[in-house]
Amino acid sequence: MEKVPNKYAMLIRIVCYIAIPILMLSMLQCILSIAYFANHNQRIEIDNYFETEQFSDLYMSSILNNIDSNYSYYTQGPIDVSYLEEVSQNGIKEQINYRTYLENRNFKFLIIDNKTNTAYTNLPSTMKTDTVDKIKQELANYSYYWNWENETINTNIEQLSLENIKYTGRYEMIVQDYDCTIYTGMQSTLSYYDDYYSSYIAYQIAQPMQKTAFINLPICFVLIVLCVLLIGIYTGRKKGEKEIYLNWFDKIPLEVAGTFLLIFFFIAIFWFFGLFEINNIIAIIIIISILGVSYIIGMIGYETLVKRIKSHTLWKNTLLYRLIRVTIHGTKKVFNNFGLATKIVLAILAFVFMVILLIQWDLIGVLLLVAMCVLIFKYTFTRLTKLIKIKETVKQLYEGNTQIRLQEEEYEGILKELCIYINDIAGGFTNAIEKSLKSERMKTELITNVSHDIKTPLTSIINYVDLLKKEEMPNEKAKEYLEILDKKSQRLKRLTEDLVEASKASSGNIKLTMERLDVKELVKQISGEFEDKLKEKKLELIVSMPEEETIIIADSRYLYRVMENMYSNIVKYALPDSRVYVDIMRKEKTIEIQLKNISKNKLNISADELMERFVRGESSRNIEGSGLGLSIAQSLTELQKGKFNIYLDGDLFKVTISFEKK
Repeated sequence: MEKVPNKYAMLIRIVCYIAIPILMLSMLQCILSIAYFANHNQRIEIDNYFETEQFSDLYMSSILNNIDSNYSYYTQGPIDVSYLEEVSQNGIKEQINYRTYLENRNFKFLIIDNKTNTAYTNLPSTMKTDTVDKIKQELANYSYYWNWENETINTNIEQLSLENIKYTGRYEMIVQDYDCTIYTGMQSTLSYYDDYYSSYIAYQIAQPMQKTAFINLPICFVLIVLCVLLIGIYTGRKKGEKEIYLNWFDKIPLEVAGTFLLIFFFIAIFWFFGLFEINNIIAIIIIISILGVSYIIGMIGYETLVKRIKSHTLWKNTLLYRLIRVTIHGTKKVFNNFGLATKIVLAILAFVFMVILLIQWDLIGVLLLVAMCVLIFKYTFTRLTKLIKIKETVKQLYEGNTQIRLQEEEYEGILKELCIYINDIAGGFTNAIEKSLKSERMKTELITNVSHDIKTPLTSIINYVDLLKKEEMPNEKAKEYLEILDKKSQRLKRLTEDLVEASKASSGNIKLTMERLDVKELVKQISGEFEDKLKEKKLELIVSMPEEETIIIADSRYLYRVMENMYSNIVKYALPDSRVYVDIMRKEKTIEIQLKNISKNKLNISADELMERFVRGESSRNIEGSGLGLSIAQSLTELQKGKFNIYLDGDLFKVTISFEKK
């Protein structure tokens, strides 16, 4: 429905405005028809009101009421005596009481008290009704008549024939309780607004719908609901605009708008009930006017309610909301000026006061107390949830995730201040880390560039030293100097190569070829290559391997370099005449290589410091080494998704290298 262009919105609403009252009238007619035939047990095939049981019952009631009123004339009865006169005809005196009744004036009668020879009638006194015979003749000309004379019924109303009423209580009352002669009549055209007229109108409304009422009633109801929904959907839509259109009435507070509508509605109602006399035409006009005014007021109220809901102003555009907002704003402004401890004390005192106040109200107080506790729980739970979120953020920040941030607009009060502080700290950490990474990157680039710059002249020096070694030296001293120069240049070459390799390893600028690798074979190979160097240092190598296969995924060339650095470290720093242990262990998910040895010098340094670049286990410079071996080994291991750990316990030096088992 929303896809219909707004230019048709007004047309759809107008059609619905017209259709709703029509459908409501049709629906009312269906309800009246169902109720009418249900209450009167009316036969559907009768299509003439004057042949219905309702008409006959009302007619017989009018006969009995008027008989009873005439017999109790001097004591009771709503009778208005026009005049009383005596006339003489054929030597017989007749006493006629002309009476005008305010009720059921369409019903005309002549009742003659046989004991007193007094006649009672509600026919106006005219030249045509100045004698009993003339009154009888006048009533005989009516469309419908019922006469009782000499215990005989003469009528053209089938329902009131002797065969149909002789066994009823009403007939027995006429025969046994009264000694009178009765002449009655009624025209088919009803001239007065009385019970007969109301009954006739109800019958005329109900009769056409008697066969289809049960089908038309739900159809009309569904169509009314559909029209109401369509009006609600297209209310507030204006051609060429997407926003909901609000007029001046929609912008005033809801309570004020509702009061205006109720005032107009009650004015219309009081206007109707304030009338003293109503004839037929005026009654219909006023009823239609009242229904029309009520319908217009209802539609205005419905439209403004829908537009307020659509524009999300139903609650916000109320006097109660404004009052609550001003009160809360003022209270919060005063409350926020207090310290945290004062706020907590005031909150506790307020809660205790409310508990004491509410428990005095019996069941209502208990229900309000429960509702208050639910609101407090919801408020506390929301704040606690936000506090837990802040805690998790701080935890991630502690674990190194400096990119995490809190949405400050989701918090308020002290929690918002805390969020601002945490975001500022995270931003400071991020800047510090970025500066540190930038500094580290610059150091790495400097080392790489300097190493490359040193490598070129160093290569020339080594080449010239090799050439000099082939020449005849003038004396032994020159040979000694040449050997020293060759030794130092080779050391400088290895240092330069270590620097370049450390730089590549730390920056990750290495191309890896990951493949299946047997750790046992690797350890056997490296152990065989270092066998002579270990014997030279009087070190006993003890290797322990499992019988199962030890397959990992790694780069064989760089993992070999890691093991080579570790064996070289052992040769340089292990205590002579001691044992070196190399253990290969299968864990649940990993393969571990452990290397253990006793240091020949005291290790007065931590494992973390030992892992830093250019740091060696012994402080003297007598032993050759760049101090980069462990750092390079760690970087290369981590690049291959492995773990590298160092453990120091006194003079015990242990390295653990672990990879995921395949």
